[in-house]
Amino acid sequence: ASGTRRVVRYALPMSAAACFGYAGISVWQAWGSEEAQLRDRWQRDALELNDRRLRWVQTATGGAAGAAAPAAEPLFSAQVVGEVHNMSALGSAGIRLKRGDVVQVLAEGSGPEQGFSIVRSAQGESGIYPKQYLQPDQPPPSESALFAGA
Repeated sequence: ASGTRRVVRYALPMSAAACFGYAGISVWQAWGSEEAQLRDRWQRDALELNDRRLRWVQTATGGAAGAAAPAAEPLFSAQVVGEVHNMSALGSAGIRLKRGDVVQVLAEGSGPEQGFSIVRSAQGESGIYPKQYLQPDQPPPSESALFAGA
C-alpha cells in the first residue's frame, strides 16, 4: 500500500510534468526554428513574386491578368504546344491554355521572368505562360535583323 501511495504521490505528477515540459519545448522550438523562418520567408517571397508578375501583366496589357486585354500590339502569334498542369506555380498572373490554342505574344520576359511570355488568348484574356510551351508561328524578329534594316 505504501508503494502505491508513493507512485500516486510522486511518480504520476513527475511523469505528467515531464510530458507537458517536453511538449512545451517542442512547440517553442518549432515556433522559432529556422524551418519556420524559412517557411515564412518562402511565403513572403511567393506573394512578392505574384504581385510583381501581376504588375508586369497590367503594364503590358493596360488591364488586369485574366481580364479581357485592351488591344495591345502583339509581337507575334504562337501555338500552345504544352499545358501547365500546376497553375498555382504561375499564380494569379497565369492563364490556362490548352494544347493547340493560338495566342498572341504581347511581351517576352527578361531577368527573373525570362522563361515567360505575356500572351492574349483568342477569347481576349491575358496572362503569363511559359515560353517553352509556345511554338511561334513565325520566329520573332531578332535584334540584329531589326538593326540590319535600319
